[in-house]
Amino acid sequence: IKEITDNVKVKRVRYLSDSIRKSISYEMEFNDSALKVTVSLDLDSTMLNYDVECDFHEVGSKTKSVPQLSFYLPFKYGCKYYKYDVPIGTIERGEINGDVPANSFAYADRREKDKSSVMLITDSKSGFRCFDNSMSISLIRGTHGPDPYPEFGPHKFSFAINLVRNCSNKDLIKYGYNYNHPLNVISGTTHSGKYPLTKSFMRIQKGSVALSALKMAEEKTNDNRFILRVYETEGKSTDVAVGFFKEPKAAYFVDINEIPLKNLNGIVIEGNKILFDVSPFSLANICVEFE
Repeated sequence: IKEITDNVKVKRVRYLSDSIRKSISYEMEFNDSALKVTVSLDLDSTMLNYDVECDFHEVGSKTKSVPQLSFYLPFKYGCKYYKYDVPIGTIERGEINGDVPANSFAYADRREKDKSSVMLITDSKSGFRCFDNSMSISLIRGTHGPDPYPEFGPHKFSFAINLVRNCSNKDLIKYGYNYNHPLNVISGTTHSGKYPLTKSFMRIQKGSVALSALKMAEEKTNDNRFILRVYETEGKSTDVAVGFFKEPKAAYFVDINEIPLKNLNGIVIEGNKILFDVSPFSLANICVEFE
């Protein structure tokens, strides 16, 4: 293992007192490869973001080694358990000196009330190694077979260090989701209109559930039908309230193939909201119809 800390060249620093985003950009070379990194911190954010460009020219060999670029993050507090996001939930693992899979994040659970814990979030990497009070991500791995040069050339990726406190599984999933689905902005013209300055299409107002999908129904006989898919995150039964932009015409449970479950009801429409229950660690698929 070799630390890449030599010959670092700082290229740009943005640190004005009134800046919404402060950042530092630097470049470095290692072996036959080169890195360009921008580290940024937004106003009132707990998340330190890394945007990385790497021109990777390391070649693996069956007789020598497999070169790998990793990001390593040690921390001071003791940690024996780590949480990761997996499809439809989270998983807790002990210390493992080896890569384990996750969708987007690893969380070092401090288990002390009112103390911050470290969370490592990625936009495209899924190999985490968490042990000995540290976390690392496998960023690029130059294997040699079956393709002799699988990672040769330019790469772009991002990851972030986040400090969180007293987080539920739902909160952790939300951090990972928001990082990988940033807010998109579209410029418009100055004009009058009938809608308010802010308006939401849908909002989960109550319940320990996370959003898995919101999509048009596969059957196109009615363009005003949407499929809502949520899952329970904390291992307990929960009452869920979901608000919409207007009052739904109908709402009913469906299976994963969007076929109505005739023997399962219990969805209540209350104004612009639908109310329903979800069992521990369960998935709920709901078809919502509008006029």
